[in-house]
Amino acid sequence: SDVDVFGATLLHLLSLRIRTWIALSVATMAASLICGSILNSAAAASERGIEQTGAVSSEDRDDVTTFISAIVQAYALPQVYTAILVSRDEAMARNIVRQMEDLDSRKAVAIVGAMHSNGILAHIRNLLSEGNIP
Repeated sequence: SDVDVFGATLLHLLSLRIRTWIALSVATMAASLICGSILNSAAAASERGIEQTGAVSSEDRDDVTTFISAIVQAYALPQVYTAILVSRDEAMARNIVRQMEDLDSRKAVAIVGAMHSNGILAHIRNLLSEGNIP
């Protein structure tokens, strides 16, 4: 069975202290500012290149920058996030299965983040069912 990610996350969030919430809020705002600056810089650079080729007029500069940022946010960032998440899940699953094999164990307890739990379980099931034990 799969782990109830929503319920586990909710219970975990309710257990946090106020100073942890403040730290999370500050970190989120800082990360948002940094990512936004990087995206805006990349979009502006792309837009300048497009404008220099004559494909876009200088009056449409802001619209093009917004459009390029939207494309990056809607397509590229989720692809990168998923690729990192899936590859991390697979690596952790392989390590867990390897440890189980080393210890000749059929059961294991692993503490992982909520975003990884279902992916790791799926990878472990695939590894064990296919006999591809690392």
